[in-house]
Amino acid sequence: LTDVEPGRRLRYVAEPSHPLRGGGTVEILPAPAGCRLHWFGGYEVPWRLSALAAAAFTRLYFVGRFFAVLEEKLRAQEAQQVQSTP
Repeated sequence: LTDVEPGRRLRYVAEPSHPLRGGGTVEILPAPAGCRLHWFGGYEVPWRLSALAAAAFTRLYFVGRFFAVLEEKLRAQEAQQVQSTP
């Protein structure tokens, strides 16, 4: 993480050891039923076999799975906070 504004946004960049270069920002936006997450960013794919394989994996599997798991975990956290609030 390169920058965190609690309740508003976080920014990150890929570690130097990651095969892709880049990063992104996740903003927390108000929504009628709580909040909405908005991600924007990008990655560069160096012309190396490991980077091309990582880009294919990211496009075909990781993106869908990452956001599905993130949503699931955020909903579970929200439910836990609602239950613990008097």
